[in-house]
Amino acid sequence: MTLYLSKRNNPSSFRALTGLSLEQFDYLLPLWTTQWIETMEYQTVTGKYRWNRRHSSYKNSRLPTPADKLFFIMMFIKQAPTQEMHGTVFGMAQPTVNTWIHVLLPILYATCAHNTFLPARTPDEFRMYLSALPHDADSLPESLFFYHDAVERPIERPIDADEQRFLYSGKRKRHTVKNTAITNASNRVVYLSPTHQGSTHDKRVADEEQYTIGMPFPEHSRVYEDRGFIGLLWNQITIERPHKKLPNQQLTREQKDENRLHAQKRVVIEHVFGRIKRFRIVKDVLRLKVHMVDDMIMQICCGIHNCVIHMKSV
Repeated sequence: MTLYLSKRNNPSSFRALTGLSLEQFDYLLPLWTTQWIETMEYQTVTGKYRWNRRHSSYKNSRLPTPADKLFFIMMFIKQAPTQEMHGTVFGMAQPTVNTWIHVLLPILYATCAHNTFLPARTPDEFRMYLSALPHDADSLPESLFFYHDAVERPIERPIDADEQRFLYSGKRKRHTVKNTAITNASNRVVYLSPTHQGSTHDKRVADEEQYTIGMPFPEHSRVYEDRGFIGLLWNQITIERPHKKLPNQQLTREQKDENRLHAQKRVVIEHVFGRIKRFRIVKDVLRLKVHMVDDMIMQICCGIHNCVIHMKSV
C-alpha cells in the first residue's frame, strides 16, 4: 500500500499533509490526471522529448498512479521539506525526489492554468477578467468590491554581493521577493503581479506593472487598500484608504473610527494571504534554485486557493 492510500483512511492527517481535504483533492485529481496524461505523451519523466516508447509506470514505482504523484507534490508544497526528508518519507533517493519535483511542478501549474484557476498576470489579462464581469445596475455586491495589497516571502541569501543588496528588504531585515495582488469579495485572487525584489515599494510595483489605469471596472466599484499605495491612481472607481497621521498632528476620534472600520473590511485580503501561506513553500525560505521557480510556485499556490474557492461555489 502506498503512502497516499494509507493516508486516505485518515482525513485529518491527509489534510494536514497536503493542505487539501479529501473532497478538494478528489475534485482536483481528474483535472490533474488529464494534464499528466497529455504531458507524458510528448515528454519523459526526466523532462526530455519523448521519441518512441509510451509512458508506463514501473511495477516497483513509489508513485504508480496519478493520485500518488499529486499527493507527492501537494505534500511537498504544503510541508516544504528538504528533498532528503521527502525522499525518506516516500522511500526515494534525493536525486529521484529532485527529478520528480521538477517534472510535477510544471504539470500542476498547467493544471491550474488550463482550468482558469490562475490569477491574471498582465494588464491585458486583468482587463479581460474585468470585461467579463456584469456591468449593469443589478450587479451583485461581490463583483464590485476589490482588495489590493502586497505580499512578501523569504528567499535564501544570494551568494553574489550585488544580488544580496538588490534583494535585501530593510523592512523585513532579510532577503525577500514581493508580489502585489488583488482579490475580490469571494476571496479569489484575480490579479497577481510579476515577482519583484522585496525592497521595492508597494506603490512602485503597481506603477511599473500599470494594472490600475484604463481598466473597465464595473460602475460603483470600490477598492480597499492600505497606506502603502497612497498616491496610486485608479480608473474612475472609489478608493478606500486609511487616514495617515501627519507630522506633529494627531488623528481625530472620527478618523480613528474610520481607520478601524477600514481595517475590518480590508482584512479580507489578509485572510487570503494567510490561506495561501498555509502552503509552507511560500512561507518558509525557498530552497529551489531554478530560474523563476519562485514566481511559478506563488502562482500555483494562488491557483490551488482559487480552485478551492471555485469548488465551494459550485
